[in-house]
Amino acid sequence: MTSSARSLHRWAFGSRCGPSDNPHGLSLLGTGLSLISSSLIQSRITIFSRILKLKKLNKFTNLNKKMGALCKLVDATLFVFFLVIAIVAPLIDGQTCLPHHFFPSFLVELKSWYAQDYGDYLVSEKPHFFVGIVWLELVFQWPLAVACVYGIAAGKSWVSTACLMYGASTLTSMAAILSELSMSNRASEKLLMMYYPFLGFAVLALLRGVLDCSGKNASAGKRSVPHRKKKA
Repeated sequence: MTSSARSLHRWAFGSRCGPSDNPHGLSLLGTGLSLISSSLIQSRITIFSRILKLKKLNKFTNLNKKMGALCKLVDATLFVFFLVIAIVAPLIDGQTCLPHHFFPSFLVELKSWYAQDYGDYLVSEKPHFFVGIVWLELVFQWPLAVACVYGIAAGKSWVSTACLMYGASTLTSMAAILSELSMSNRASEKLLMMYYPFLGFAVLALLRGVLDCSGKNASAGKRSVPHRKKKA
């Protein structure tokens, strides 16, 4: 018999009486034992709940590490893509909108070779919708690409917003271009394979912005809860 049980026995029955001599004491002893057992059960439940919380915290920490590694890989891929766009867009795509005498002769010849080798009739014929998309690229998407190059290299927090804006705009433009190429029956597989990577990078930039923004919103929501409690 434990010390707490002995003390209950003495308090309920006295030092010389037994359980059979004092029925009231017997009921008190049963009540005390039930309270002790319930407290032991509650303590075990508390211990088990803390163990489960620690396991969940470890899983969440491991998931954060994996997501951090994946985010670094995505940032490295997007950095290369944005760097290429920052160089190619004004020098090659700009020839669609601007006069050729603004560009060196070797760049003009390079674009003419591309249009003939890949059969890109959009570049050679310059339909109005394609010229408008190129203007959008030069005025809106190209500054965003330059900003993303700097933002990823410097680790700026606003790079997710820039990626989101670039991804949404480029995805819309590539949807229009690929719809024209697929419905015209004039595009070869070689030409389509030239445009599909830009669609993939647009989706990747869009997801990079959405996932990062959602993570920040979730953390901001968690921080605002105790603040509201303090005000209450």
